[in-house]
Amino acid sequence: MNLKKAQYVAGRGLAVLNLDTVLEMTEGRLLIDGIERDLAWKQPPAGVRVSITGQMVLFSSIWDAMTTGRLRMTFIGAIAILLGLLVIYRD
Repeated sequence: MNLKKAQYVAGRGLAVLNLDTVLEMTEGRLLIDGIERDLAWKQPPAGVRVSITGQMVLFSSIWDAMTTGRLRMTFIGAIAILLGLLVIYRD
């Protein structure tokens, strides 16, 4: 194995690509989506499994979980408060 390849291969069938960069959340999400599209287009060889991991992926999934459904949760919370006030002040 040559020296350049050795810095990315961490073991048998395991390759590591460290993107040591600071990206905004939207740029990071675009990068992850691009990598996923590339993997769907060009499948890895037989016996190789690819997982996208790292801090950027973690923060991206947390960000998506926090921002998805905000409007629906706001309406549900407002309706719950309205119903609670109607029960308390029904007279």
